[in-house]
Amino acid sequence: MDCVECADDVYDIMTHQAGVREIITNTDGNFFTVAFDDTVLSVDKLMAVLEMFGYYPEEAFLIN
Repeated sequence: MDCVECADDVYDIMTHQAGVREIITNTDGNFFTVAFDDTVLSVDKLMAVLEMFGYYPEEAFLIN
């Protein structure tokens, strides 16, 4: 996710997922942050959705 178009794609993909509250993309640091309802979604589900669209995150961190 090192270009604006990719960041926009990831933003669009994530905002269409039920339970996502907020997403912040950062192309400079090549990462994004997602705030979501963990009773509706999981990190694994979010990763799987991204992979369906051709994005393969290297790491995921869950911050409570």
